[in-house]
Amino acid sequence: MSPAISIQNLTKKYGELTAVDNLSLEVKEGEFFGFLGPNGAGKTTTINSIVGLVNFQQGNIDVFGHNVISDFRNARKFIGLSPQEFNFDRYLTVEEILIYQAGYYGIKKKDCMTRAEELLRQFGLFDKRNATPPKLSGGMKRRLTLARALIHEPKLLILDEPTA
Repeated sequence: MSPAISIQNLTKKYGELTAVDNLSLEVKEGEFFGFLGPNGAGKTTTINSIVGLVNFQQGNIDVFGHNVISDFRNARKFIGLSPQEFNFDRYLTVEEILIYQAGYYGIKKKDCMTRAEELLRQFGLFDKRNATPPKLSGGMKRRLTLARALIHEPKLLILDEPTA
């Protein structure tokens, strides 16, 4: 069985700054794993490398045996990301945000409507389904990022700054 995450010799530089320096690690399916370190230690850069939001100079990353560069579509299907910052389209409703996200994974409209309702109820957001993000409290926005990360039922959930 392939590990959930396998990173070999990851290096990411921003100009002269080395954000991640030759990192190797493996996270097995079912394990909980946390990056701890000071600001600027490369935690978010590593997460962004795993999910394909930044290009790295060296190394290899596989998610459940799928390379995040050469097999990006398959690797990404396994990952749900709850980012550090809120990055919602401010003009979409809470429900539309989930439906829109499901579309990235090819989930049929009927299925994503059902899944969206389940998540909205689970996260206590059903009564806010027609609200837009500016109308939500900080805690509600955080719950929405989690619901969005889970809309496609990923095997791997990544929480960037989960205590924010």
